[in-house]
Amino acid sequence: MPNTFQKTKEDLAKESGMMAALITKVIDNLQISFSKIHIRVESVDPDVENNQFSLGMTLQSIELYTTDKDWQR
Repeated sequence: MPNTFQKTKEDLAKESGMMAALITKVIDNLQISFSKIHIRVESVDPDVENNQFSLGMTLQSIELYTTDKDWQR
């Protein structure tokens, strides 16, 4: 007698396909906006006295968004 709680390979494939479609749809409509970002890179060589380096920059904004086939937002 088969266990009704076990899923067949076909059921698992169908569910993974549905999950992939859902994730794709979410990513297709994804818009991300960051503002006032500060990036800093710092390097210190402990073997050499006074050998330090740092570089920083501030970005006003970064925007990530999706487009249609005509490259429109």
